[in-house]
Amino acid sequence: MRDVLFVRIDGLFAVAHIDSAGELVETHVGDDATIDWTHIVAVG
Repeated sequence: MRDVLFVRIDGLFAVAHIDSAGELVETHVGDDATIDWTHIVAVG
């Protein structure tokens, strides 16, 4: 399973993945990410 990070410029974010039924499943949601990100780098 691979998670995807969705981030808005105002700090709202969600981590999610697609399950075996093809549904998007949110695993973590928050609003305290650092604002004004310009890059997200994959690691691992």
